[in-house]
Amino acid sequence: TYSNGLLKAFINGEPVGQRQVGPVALGSSNAGMGIHWWWANSTRFVGSLDEVRIYNRVLRDNEVKTLYILERQSN
Repeated sequence: TYSNGLLKAFINGEPVGQRQVGPVALGSSNAGMGIHWWWANSTRFVGSLDEVRIYNRVLRDNEVKTLYILERQSN
């Protein structure tokens, strides 16, 4: 999730970290998720992203957990 510069990461519905970051700007050009190819000294993301969702508001931690549980139960 992202709100007011605070980026939170979740794995299997559980929060695994958070970091203050600058503003996120989305435009009409291509965007990458899970990588930072524009930083010369960064490492590439190795792995895969699944169940990526975009909402028009910030989800609370418990909402992320509930969505994860519901998705697991439906499979």
